[in-house]
Amino acid sequence: MNSVSICLIVKNEEKVLARCLNSLGDLADELVVVDTGSSDSTVEIAKLYTDKVYNFEWQDDFAKARNFAFDKATKNYIMWLDADDVIADDDRKKLNNLKKELNQDIDMVVCRYNLLFDEKKNVTFYSTRERIFRRNYGYKWCGVVHEVIPIEGKVLYRDDIAINHMTEHKDYKQSNQRNIAIYEKTIKQQKELDSRTIFYYARELHDGGRYIESVHYLNMFLDRDDGWVEDKINACMLLAKIYRDKFCDNSNAIRYALKTMSYSVLRVETCCFLGYLYKNNKDFLQAVDWFDLALHLPKKNEKGFVNMDYYEYIPNIELSVCFDKLGNRDLAKFYNEKAGVIKPYSTAYLHNKKYFDSI
Repeated sequence: MNSVSICLIVKNEEKVLARCLNSLGDLADELVVVDTGSSDSTVEIAKLYTDKVYNFEWQDDFAKARNFAFDKATKNYIMWLDADDVIADDDRKKLNNLKKELNQDIDMVVCRYNLLFDEKKNVTFYSTRERIFRRNYGYKWCGVVHEVIPIEGKVLYRDDIAINHMTEHKDYKQSNQRNIAIYEKTIKQQKELDSRTIFYYARELHDGGRYIESVHYLNMFLDRDDGWVEDKINACMLLAKIYRDKFCDNSNAIRYALKTMSYSVLRVETCCFLGYLYKNNKDFLQAVDWFDLALHLPKKNEKGFVNMDYYEYIPNIELSVCFDKLGNRDLAKFYNEKAGVIKPYSTAYLHNKKYFDSI
């Protein structure tokens, strides 16, 4: 059977590291933990699980740290995790079975990465990520921030296997400032930024409240011929949100939202964005059209980011609100009940139900 090295890079992860490592069970044939400068008990916790704990002098480069960890791996395949990742029992069983099935013809395995959850811990947002690699292929991480391994070789897609990203303690403001500083250091060193780096730098600028600069770099990214189509779509939607929410410019917001269709078919995210835009402007008839359209679009099968609530729950709950504003209580109650079938625990559904029952 194939053997797997599981590699993590960590820093000040004492609150979540044991949870992550406990979730591995018997999955890891080798566990490699690389510490990049912890000041808490992260290293001591890691040493309870493995003797392969290494120190790495931080160099403002996440890819270098990941590659250092991969260089310490010795098994047939390498799998990466973050300290705030958790593997559920069913997924661990699937991964153990996958170890038996893998052969040297498979170079990379892409799995699902669950990123956001609702109040009942149901997944609402996920992506697909490169997760397991044949060590002898020589894969290397790239990207000083938001590092990635380009998908190449013979790839096996296993969307039925998921890793849960259960972030609970991150200081997002601190992380954002750190990431922007790393990008700006790279720019000062006169290194040419690739398209993916430009896109993620623009996102960090947005999260840091630097909207004019974010718009500049997002458009720079869109003007390039390369770049992943999902990033192109996300760049358009981020521009649309900036123009709507920060610049109060609905004309440009609509223009960028519709620009997503120049890269792929119409998406539910675009429909719901436009539905919200018209709803906020009290144009409930147009809002109804867009939310209704979202309900009738097929689920996409692209390998990228998926917000599950946009397919059914959000359009139904928003149609309920819009029809109530239009004075059509029967349809308002109808769509609220449809939302309740999907999420009977939803506070919005329960609030609406109480409201309708009181009328």
